[in-house]
Amino acid sequence: MPEYHFWDFIDAKTASVATVQGKTRKGWKLYRVSQGFGAAGGTANYEHALVGPAGEMLKASTRTVQAAGLAEEAGRLVLSMQVVLLPGVAKTHLTVEAYSRGLARAEDLGARWNGELRSWMVRPTAAADFPAWVPAGTASTHMFPSMLPGCTS
Repeated sequence: MPEYHFWDFIDAKTASVATVQGKTRKGWKLYRVSQGFGAAGGTANYEHALVGPAGEMLKASTRTVQAAGLAEEAGRLVLSMQVVLLPGVAKTHLTVEAYSRGLARAEDLGARWNGELRSWMVRPTAAADFPAWVPAGTASTHMFPSMLPGCTS
């Protein structure tokens, strides 16, 4: 199974009850994920992913999975929460870089803002694409340290 990042999960399209039922009949697997999230306003809690034979992914809310009446696969689908920080980088830097690469906006580079760490971040696999901002040997870090066991902040 391919490795998935938390961003793959949050960016995945949302599956309906009918989609969950139909896809599982076609060989897709239903997993509880290692790290879910709640939608704004508490309207849904996303803790499940449907994974297709070619590695494609859809997310499903707890309510949707319960309504579908299907059992999830054994074990959890582990989502990587590792990122590489781009310290001192501002959105204007990323925007200029995006334009130089022929992209429309900073977000098209794959960088995301981390409000907790007050820094832009990228997937560890993308760190080499930012040599001016990520020195060789820079280690990845958990994107939300406050979620780690033992954190009291």
